[in-house]
Amino acid sequence: METQLKPTTEFQCVFTIKYTDTVESPLKINDMALLKKFPLLMEAVDAENPNWRTTPDAKIVVSKPIPFPFDQASLAFILCNIMEYEHPNSLEGGGDAAEHYPEAVQHTADQLKQICEAAHYLKCETFMHCIAFVIGSTKLSNVAPEKIADFLELKKEGQKAEQ
Repeated sequence: METQLKPTTEFQCVFTIKYTDTVESPLKINDMALLKKFPLLMEAVDAENPNWRTTPDAKIVVSKPIPFPFDQASLAFILCNIMEYEHPNSLEGGGDAAEHYPEAVQHTADQLKQICEAAHYLKCETFMHCIAFVIGSTKLSNVAPEKIADFLELKKEGQKAEQ
């Protein structure tokens, strides 16, 4: 399945994503602002073309496949929503998940956990916080915060991961 987003400039970056649920699939990003939301992908571009930021009309092909240990649906969800989702702390008028993240609210807690893990893997921290907020405020709203952290497998600051 090829994922392609609408071009907003002449910029184009092509990756090969190696998913867990398929062998490999091309990903084309035609918007530099979108690419900048994905630190892991930017690292891959930097490795092959360190001057890409100064050439907005560049056509970049990243030759090395990028492993993505999640399904295509997780990446597709992130790609479709990352430009619209703001950090929960910056929401005006408080944080109503259904109002600010309606697409995320439609998913189950387990699907959102997968998306949150995928965002973390891609180093999309703000998006990860958005999804964690939706999980905590809508899917597990009657659960203690410590249990939500356990569900998301988050460790408290200074807590060592079990060996």
